[in-house]
Amino acid sequence: DRLFLRHLDKFDRVVCVSDYMKRDVAARGFPGERLLTIYNGVDVPNAPCKDGDYILSMGRLVRLKGLDALVRAMRGTECQLRICGEGPERRNLEKLSQKLGLTDRIDFLGWISEEEKHRMLCECRMFVIPSVHEAYGMVAAEAMSYGKPVIASNTGGLPEVVGDAGILVPPQDEKALAESINALDHDAEKRLALGRAAKERMKAFSWDEVARRTGELYAELAGVR
Repeated sequence: DRLFLRHLDKFDRVVCVSDYMKRDVAARGFPGERLLTIYNGVDVPNAPCKDGDYILSMGRLVRLKGLDALVRAMRGTECQLRICGEGPERRNLEKLSQKLGLTDRIDFLGWISEEEKHRMLCECRMFVIPSVHEAYGMVAAEAMSYGKPVIASNTGGLPEVVGDAGILVPPQDEKALAESINALDHDAEKRLALGRAAKERMKAFSWDEVARRTGELYAELAGVR
């Protein structure tokens, strides 16, 4: 961060991955008129997906991902949860699952291939991202591009990604997580409606849109109109 800040005045523009990050950079003293938000892009698959029988969560297993709250929230549901990813918190999360008697309903799958990742995104019932903090929320955008209902923490850049096409809950609120999971698990029509809204919303996050906005920025900086 210090290296970045030392060179801020040399940039004509700084592209941020979310308005949240844009506000953060502005708070560090960079002129707001030279900041621009261009979200990270996602592919929007055309292949049909199915409404599966498990909750999916993916990411590096570190404290900021808030997965301990999701594990505890599972006590209030009857769902199956699959957690994909590795990191220093894996052992602690597995111990927590064992302590709470949830090992028959929570599977830790470690790192998975891109092919397996896409298959699971297409086959899960819902996707949960319970992060304590996210600058953007790429994995939420990916899940939404598959037409999956997403439950996410109302923090950082996640509300910008999810919008009204998913469910936002306070970070580390296991009760709200459990209630939201149960609400979706018991309501197929709501899952379908949110999934459709999610896929539609991700059209604004497509690579075509990212390329268009990036091209406009380069043209502006080059003096081409």
